[in-house]
Amino acid sequence: MKSNVTNLSDDTVLRRVTALSVAWGFNTFAFSIVYPFLPLYLNQQRGFPMKIVGLMYPIMGIAAIIGGPVAGILADRFGRRQLIIGGPVGRSVVFLVLAALAAVHAPFAAIAAGLFFSSLLGAFFQNGSNAYVTDMVAGEDRTVAFSTLRVLSLIHI
Repeated sequence: MKSNVTNLSDDTVLRRVTALSVAWGFNTFAFSIVYPFLPLYLNQQRGFPMKIVGLMYPIMGIAAIIGGPVAGILADRFGRRQLIIGGPVGRSVVFLVLAALAAVHAPFAAIAAGLFFSSLLGAFFQNGSNAYVTDMVAGEDRTVAFSTLRVLSLIHI
C-alpha cells in the first residue's frame, strides 16, 4: 500500500481511525457475547468434560499466534483494506458454520476447528487495521491514533 502518512488532525484520517474503532467495537462485542458461554454450553448441554472443553483456549491461542504473521504477509501482498474487510466476512462465515455445528451436535474436533479459524481470521482484522493506521498516521501521532482506536473500541462493549 502506498503510504499517505499525515497528521491525526486531518479530518479524513480522524474519521478513518474512528470508523476502525467502531469496527473493533463490534468485533469485540460479538466475540465477547459468545465465548464466555461456550464452555458452559459444551460442558452442560453437550456433555464434553471440562478438561476437553479447556482445550479450546490453547487452540484459539495457537490460531492467533499463527494468524499474526500470516495476516502480515497477506496485508503486504493484497493490502490492508482487504484484510480489514475479508477478516470479519470470513469470521462471520465461520460463526455461521459454528452455529450449524451446534445445531447438528457435531463432535468437539469440528467445533475446535471452527474456533481455530475464527481466531485466525480475527487476527486478520486486527493486524490489517493496525497496519492501516500505521500507514495513515505520521509517527509522532501514532500513539494518539492507537490510543483513540483502543479507547473508542472499548466504549462499544
